[in-house]
Amino acid sequence: MEALSDFTLCMPWAFDESVCQTRCVSNLYAMGAMVLGCLFGDPSIREGMAKMAAHGPDYLARIDARAQALAAKDWDHGVVLADGEIDGIAEEAALTFKEICQQNSNYYHVLDVRHGPMVMIRKNTLVFVAVKSPACKYEAQLVADLVATGATVVCYAARGVDIPGALCVPLEADLGSVAFGLGLVALCQLTTYYKSLVVGCDPDHPDGLDPWIKIN
Repeated sequence: MEALSDFTLCMPWAFDESVCQTRCVSNLYAMGAMVLGCLFGDPSIREGMAKMAAHGPDYLARIDARAQALAAKDWDHGVVLADGEIDGIAEEAALTFKEICQQNSNYYHVLDVRHGPMVMIRKNTLVFVAVKSPACKYEAQLVADLVATGATVVCYAARGVDIPGALCVPLEADLGSVAFGLGLVALCQLTTYYKSLVVGCDPDHPDGLDPWIKIN
């Protein structure tokens, strides 16, 4: 494909040895977003990504213990709720449950979970909700209803939100709506990695999954 292309962007530093891809996904998302930002004359996307690169190590160090604690909880179903510009990367975050720790998972737009999927969220479910800071009343009520199901509910936000019964994991930075998605996928990647250690599966070599798809 590179030989047939007029222009390519190569990211050798983003290569994942593991079949389950993590930094490859995050770098591809960041690069694609920055290219679109350039094409549409929006420098805020590049600026947000640059801030995330500087802020990222501190964020990862801060959430590591929380990810381990979440992985140790008794759940076998993951749900990721988000919308807007981070829709695609949030869906990838939901896939980490299947690929890395081999637990069932789903992705829905935040308020769309009320239209049926809500009945499948129970005490054995871990829910990540990407909310605004502070959460709007509709998001806050949804989180409260999710907590009432007995599920473990985690609110991911740019800044801290206080909703009784839910754990808040703030990014502690205002990076714009696009770069915001990187913190969510990293949180899910870390949590599902530690869950793989709890359940005893190999996150680098999952059965039935190859690092690429060959089309004959």
